[in-house]
Amino acid sequence: MRLLLTCFCALALSVTYASAYDLNLPFKGKSKVKVAWFLHICDISLYCLPETDITDVLEATPKRLEIEYARSISAESLIKQGNSALEDTFDEATIAQFAEPLDQINAAYVDVRDGDIYALEYIPGKGLSLYLNEKKKLEIEGDEFAAFYLSIWLGDEGKAKEIKEDIFD
Repeated sequence: MRLLLTCFCALALSVTYASAYDLNLPFKGKSKVKVAWFLHICDISLYCLPETDITDVLEATPKRLEIEYARSISAESLIKQGNSALEDTFDEATIAQFAEPLDQINAAYVDVRDGDIYALEYIPGKGLSLYLNEKKKLEIEGDEFAAFYLSIWLGDEGKAKEIKEDIFD
């Protein structure tokens, strides 16, 4: 029943609105990402349906992940860290399956400064959009890529697991 209700809500929301920003998704939680326990890199905030929990956060429900940077970081470094997280989580065949959309999203990244916000917005049936400071940079269709890519921050391995637990704590 819960799955049916979630699917109905997701369908209704995705038909009514073009963007999760328009959905006014409620804040779920935040994780402060640091290196070496003291160097603040960014804050990662999740906005999603109220019934979303830690076990189903990567399921096909609307969500927005916002990453607010606390320092300047090059696009090259952002891409390297993201690819490294994916390599730690998935085998080569899985990564190869998503090579084209991964190349597209990586090509859209630019250097960030303190206060910049990248947002990844997912709407079921529509796909994953990348925003920088509320300006859409890219949209990639497909639900599978969204779950794959969002696992960098919301997955069950390594640093993603810590981030996800902080968000849902």
